[in-house]
Amino acid sequence: MKENKLGPIAFVLVAFAVFVVYNSLSALKKKNLANQNKTSQSFPNPVVPFKGSGGMPVPPESCNTPECLAQFDRAAFKAVQGKVELEEKMKRLYAECNQGRATRCTKLAFMYQENGMASQASHFFKQACLTGSGEIKACEYFGKSMSADEARHHIEKCNQNELRSCLLVAAFDSQNGKEAEMQKLMTYSCANGYWAACPELGPTLSEDDRKKAATDCIQGKNARACAMIYGSERELHNTDSAINFLKTGCGLNDSDACLELGRELITQKDQTSQNEVHNRCNTGDPNACMTKARLIMEEDPDAARTILEALCNKGVSRACYYKKDV
Repeated sequence: MKENKLGPIAFVLVAFAVFVVYNSLSALKKKNLANQNKTSQSFPNPVVPFKGSGGMPVPPESCNTPECLAQFDRAAFKAVQGKVELEEKMKRLYAECNQGRATRCTKLAFMYQENGMASQASHFFKQACLTGSGEIKACEYFGKSMSADEARHHIEKCNQNELRSCLLVAAFDSQNGKEAEMQKLMTYSCANGYWAACPELGPTLSEDDRKKAATDCIQGKNARACAMIYGSERELHNTDSAINFLKTGCGLNDSDACLELGRELITQKDQTSQNEVHNRCNTGDPNACMTKARLIMEEDPDAARTILEALCNKGVSRACYYKKDV
């Protein structure tokens, strides 16, 4: 009996046919997987860079097999979302952020940052900073992460007296070791009424300037000085003293200080002071109500917005400004 052998040409043809069939099946499987992801995933995958203005993510170019794509999605879900509750929370924050509510953008940015996702955090810090009144912490974080091109853009706007841009450039300068330029911009912004710059200026004060700021705050009833000495004490981790200077500034009808006071009381878990704020607001104290709005902003944004709207109707101009951010 003759032994059946494939000639070289026949062998090549068979191998080529197997290769074509395998690639066709792989492409079909990849397409089906992509369609499944497209229909089931409405929120941007948190572990990949944003693509274009729509914010939709794409996997790395090297991840181009069905197995890699599946692993990519599983890792993303496990790394950040973990539980359905967290996924739903991020979806809600994402939607609220895109409605122009800067505080929600900030919260979402910190969630990304806590999970080591710097590019996504920077994306939402930027959105929080440039939306509405501009979240102070968001501007600080975004300014430090700006590219050189973004810095040049905001330098131009700062030269046009856009104080928020001056703050961003100051943060950028600080990150890049340009302390003298940073201090000059902070001083200019604070002196011209941009409250967010004043606490950031505090850590740059000399000992004599610190004493003067404290005296001007308490005896001279200078709210700007209160903000600066608050920032100085905060940098030195003198928490009680820092909060007391904030309280003084808030008592001088500095609405920005009142809002910052609410944030500090949450951070320090000062329940006694929080209860005092609630009680004073209930008696009609507008400064306390401003602080209360910040205290409840995370847990009950609708109630916080109601408080700010009521203050706005009573002529508290900053409340009109901030209610858009909640």
